[in-house]
Amino acid sequence: MKSLDNIYEEKMLSHLPDPIDILRSDRICTPNWLKNFKSYRPFPIKKFLGSRVVYYPASGVDFHPVEVFGSAGAASCFVMADYIIPKNDFQSFIRNSWGLVKGYELSYFEELPIGLVLKSKWERHFFPSPDEQDFMRHFQAPERYAFVGILDSHTVSGLERLAFLFLGCEAIEVYDRLFCQRGSSTPYGVLAQNHAMGGDWTPMADPQGHLARLVDRFGRPWWLMAQQGAHVWRGYHPVSAPSHGGMHGLGRCLHTYKHSEKNIKKG
Repeated sequence: MKSLDNIYEEKMLSHLPDPIDILRSDRICTPNWLKNFKSYRPFPIKKFLGSRVVYYPASGVDFHPVEVFGSAGAASCFVMADYIIPKNDFQSFIRNSWGLVKGYELSYFEELPIGLVLKSKWERHFFPSPDEQDFMRHFQAPERYAFVGILDSHTVSGLERLAFLFLGCEAIEVYDRLFCQRGSSTPYGVLAQNHAMGGDWTPMADPQGHLARLVDRFGRPWWLMAQQGAHVWRGYHPVSAPSHGGMHGLGRCLHTYKHSEKNIKKG
């Protein structure tokens, strides 16, 4: 049974704009490198990471943020990471999926050498406890891997092309190595979902978790997409009605740190 606080919060959030409507006010053009990419060329991972990126740690095979940000035209590149999914299972999911993102078709899918994405030299900024390390070892798939894909639009809305990078690796390490090293950039957005006992050794959206500490230290994404009614990172507050997605159809709201509510048009 929902508490009175939860019912009140849902009623208040329902009067806020839809996430896609908010993100449309910050549309971008498809980057030239992505627009002109040909499948016979090496995938330009540096240009990909230098574009406007949305990150989804512990994503499973949930393409919800790709649909929301991509359909709004607010971001073209997406990084997903999950250490629990074996390589063959991810490949099978991609091959057997009729539509990863509504309005888009998969036009390119390729494996990348993991060393091309995650360089061998990096400075670690998070330190799991022995118990956390034991938990990780229990859930981690035996092989680390990387796949890239390109989605072409067959509708008039959204960006004409989107690109995603899926890493079969531990998600906090991925964030540290891609977004917290010297010369790296903070992602435009992050979807942070606490999955309870789903294999997460640290809660992604919790303000005391390892990911939140990296965000506090190295820079805050403009947007946080997080479950309505859940604890979120320090300083973020919801500015949208929930968008439902993921394995359980959870309601997720856009949260922001830099905006104030008065700057967001009410629906």
